[in-house]
Amino acid sequence: MKYIVDTNVFRTFFRFYYKTVTPELFENLDKMIQDGIIISVKEVYKELEDQHKKDAEFMENMKSYKSIFQEPTKEEEIDILKEIYSKRNFQNNISEKNLLNGHPVADAFLVAKAKSQEGTLVTAEHYSPNAAKIPNICEEFEVKYIAFEEFLKIVKDYKNEEE
Repeated sequence: MKYIVDTNVFRTFFRFYYKTVTPELFENLDKMIQDGIIISVKEVYKELEDQHKKDAEFMENMKSYKSIFQEPTKEEEIDILKEIYSKRNFQNNISEKNLLNGHPVADAFLVAKAKSQEGTLVTAEHYSPNAAKIPNICEEFEVKYIAFEEFLKIVKDYKNEEE
């Protein structure tokens, strides 16, 4: 199983959990990354850079994980992105303000990656009827998603199959 991780999950994880207090959580996270179980998309990294311009310590932590932030790798992902943005409601996901200010928007890229990888998308967003949020896009495109808390339990309980 692959977990495709949203911006808000990284932000919460690295803001509220400390390597010195919960080293086993970070060890398991690192193992899952090394095992190729946790990935994300380049747009998430760009969102993190955009949101944490003035937080050098946070971005220094993120730089050590930069290899997991992937570009779309399959033609299938591009086709899914096109399909997502062909739906009027999901076009609302990209606000005019973000476009004008050059801010990245990762949601559709995350869903496309999760669908093409047959993975589970991890987000702190919640489903809201008629919204253009990740859970809504996931539901429309039959992509499994879980909340941050569930992901935290998975990381906490992770055991490498070789152990």
